[in-house]
Amino acid sequence: DRISYMVNDSGVSCVVSSVALSDRLAGSCQVIEVDGSDRDLIDACSTEAVSSGVSSSNLAYVIYTSGSTGRPKGVMVEHGNLVSYLDNDKTSYIENGQENASGSYFHLSYTFDASLTSLFGCLIHGKCLVIAPSGSQDVFSEPDFLSNAPYEFLKVTPAHLHLMEGVFSTGTQVCCRIVVGGEALHSSQVRFLETSNVEIINEYGPTEATVGSSVYRFHAGSGSGTTGNISIGLPIGNTRIYILDSSGGLCPVGVAGELYIGGSGVARGYLHRADLT
Repeated sequence: DRISYMVNDSGVSCVVSSVALSDRLAGSCQVIEVDGSDRDLIDACSTEAVSSGVSSSNLAYVIYTSGSTGRPKGVMVEHGNLVSYLDNDKTSYIENGQENASGSYFHLSYTFDASLTSLFGCLIHGKCLVIAPSGSQDVFSEPDFLSNAPYEFLKVTPAHLHLMEGVFSTGTQVCCRIVVGGEALHSSQVRFLETSNVEIINEYGPTEATVGSSVYRFHAGSGSGTTGNISIGLPIGNTRIYILDSSGGLCPVGVAGELYIGGSGVARGYLHRADLT
């Protein structure tokens, strides 16, 4: 139902898929099966670079929210929004790393915008991207993961952290940084890293502000920020964050309010839902 809703709501005319999954799209649009009868057609296409004419204000993608409070909403993210976020990745996650380190390990679903950190963050800066096997239940025990370590950074959710404990307990140098996003981070989830020199970056941001809007950096063994819930830190470059009251005024320090995000990462809006933008 979700796939059908997204195909119809977005108005796509063509979907690139596989034979195993194409039946889920039957009748809703044209389906190109990359591993089926369309393979010959794909191979016959030109391999010359395409001059797209895309500008920073064109859409890079539409990504749908979970729909937990109603119908899923398609968030329209422009190229400029994404490039602004990725420029921060370069300076925060990749520069000043190790010369011989791989870029990152791609294990998150590409339908989850957190995956863009590893995917494009590595490729646009010329770093090696190692792709995890499909369907792996324990991605950090895969031979490819260990053989390509260390990594400049790994992007994970807090729920993934316990899967990494075994790897770090061996003393293997796995990565320079762990970027955590997607949900709130608690100090107990990173306690196993106290004896390592790995930097932890808690990244906060809603889909509507393009992956990440603020970061808090610390080392688990430094005694900094490792009690209770971890702070979401300070805004990334080209971003502003305000705490406002119910009238839209700035709250004094220590007064709770609503979080407002401004800057280059704020997406164009919700597709077909101007009333909610």
